[in-house]
Amino acid sequence: MGQFGCNLQVKSAIMFLLELTYKVSQAEVDERMPAHAAYLNASHDRGEVIFAGYKSPRTGGLIVANFNDKTAVECFVHKDPFYLGHVADYRIVEFSPQLGKELFGAAVQA
Repeated sequence: MGQFGCNLQVKSAIMFLLELTYKVSQAEVDERMPAHAAYLNASHDRGEVIFAGYKSPRTGGLIVANFNDKTAVECFVHKDPFYLGHVADYRIVEFSPQLGKELFGAAVQA
């Protein structure tokens, strides 16, 4: 059982693209960024978040993550400080990597 009681095991070929769109001012995003970044870093250390970054222009961000199912990724989103603080809207896209999956190493297992 992962952080916050979520079952966040990561042994799946299913990956998720999370697109965040900010819905507050850039100043408020910047104020809340340290908590969001700490949350993502902890998830990265557990092997859930593969990579993340800002969109350009900086209207939101993108996260590529590896979870067993959509329920687990929704749990992850609902614990994100940006979600809890109503900083961003989230769009979740589930996909199965084909081309380039070797770049993700152990995160992608067929």
